[in-house]
Amino acid sequence: MTGSHSPVARAFVHTSLGVILVLAVLILGKDPVAGLLAVAAAVLLVIEWLRFRSKVLNRWLMTRFVLFTREEEGNQLTGATYYVTGSALTIAFFPVEIAVTAMLFLAIGDPVATLVGKRWGRRYFWAKSLEGNLSCLVVCLAIGILSAGIQQDLLMVVAITGAVFAFIFETLPWPVNDNITIPVGSAVAMLVLQAVLQI
Repeated sequence: MTGSHSPVARAFVHTSLGVILVLAVLILGKDPVAGLLAVAAAVLLVIEWLRFRSKVLNRWLMTRFVLFTREEEGNQLTGATYYVTGSALTIAFFPVEIAVTAMLFLAIGDPVATLVGKRWGRRYFWAKSLEGNLSCLVVCLAIGILSAGIQQDLLMVVAITGAVFAFIFETLPWPVNDNITIPVGSAVAMLVLQAVLQI
């Protein structure tokens, strides 16, 4: 990561943004939030394209926005762009009860895995710690249980399945950034199981 910001500060931003988006969906509805995120994703993609074409702009952005970028992202799309894109897809294409649950998996489970892995990680698979991944599973299961308890339209088994898939997408080395695979993948799993159970 370029700059001096700690992983805790980055995790705080990651979680705060996700929670704000969930609250916005619950208060304003999913359509306006999805629309706003789609515009934000388009703007970020344009900025990414511009910085790839200008070393000066790239260096300036990477040093000014250290809470949203990592050093290794200098020549690739940033996690922030993937985060906004994954959030837009999740909120736009899935029912509210599934979308907000999947977003909380991303907002809380993902940074917890990172923080626990950095502090207590000892056993590593695919460059990720077992301790961090298991903490992600525990947190996502807690989120799923709470979400199902609060939202009448979300079955407990569906929420728990989503939590397990969020853990899988966090753990395995997918070619797509986990800011997309965690919310979208877990949301797909929940939607499919919910449809099967309603047959």
